[in-house]
Amino acid sequence: MPTELPKKLPPKREVDHRIELLLDAGYVRPSKAPFGAPVLFQKKHDGSLRMCIDYRVLNKLTVKIKYPIPLIVDLFDQLGEAQQFIKGYSSITMPLTDLLKKAQAWEWTDECQAAFDRLKQVVTDEPYKTGRTNVVADALSRWVELTAISRLESPLLGRIKEGLQHDAKARILLELAREGKSQQFWCEDDLVYTKGRRVYVPLYDNLMREILRECYDSKWADHPGIHRTLALVEERYYWPQLRDDDETFVKTCLVYQQDKTE
Repeated sequence: MPTELPKKLPPKREVDHRIELLLDAGYVRPSKAPFGAPVLFQKKHDGSLRMCIDYRVLNKLTVKIKYPIPLIVDLFDQLGEAQQFIKGYSSITMPLTDLLKKAQAWEWTDECQAAFDRLKQVVTDEPYKTGRTNVVADALSRWVELTAISRLESPLLGRIKEGLQHDAKARILLELAREGKSQQFWCEDDLVYTKGRRVYVPLYDNLMREILRECYDSKWADHPGIHRTLALVEERYYWPQLRDDDETFVKTCLVYQQDKTE
């Protein structure tokens, strides 16, 4: 792809050319967002075209930030003057407070010890909540529920088996694995496995994209990010260029683009 724009290029090809230049330069990235903005051209005085993008309709659909970002400095300022966070704190610590006064002789009495023990108790103990009021109950506060453990067969495995017959490279790999001529792969139940008992995924019927979507965009995954998504996929599946496919897929997610911190 040339770095300079050819002259008298049709508008459609000119748009594609400029987008590829921006992609190669790293200024833009692929996106699967449901909204976009149209691209228009305005002719300059020298006859060349200037690419213009109308964001007005897109801006109407963009959700604006409706609250300020909380800052830890502001939180410290608000809590700086706070002294008591425990109910009846002053009455509990009164013997200890009197003991620390300048004109007071140091004498650790039974009253001071009782106040000290009481203070430790109220700081470390949480109030007991029963029934529906205990909305954050842990496992120890509930009876154990016995459930049956069953093995679910994923419908993806059947499609992977079918894909091994349609993908030319995967078909060759399957034959080598069956004959025991591959040190990295082996065959079991008409599937190809590799280190860690991970299933080899062929290039067939968008299987790779569907697996990435399941490990990233499903309700149970909840957009875990690039590295965690890769770990979830690598736990059971393998294919060449998996890391690149994972990074490209996650970076095109609108949620990732809005929440990323790097």
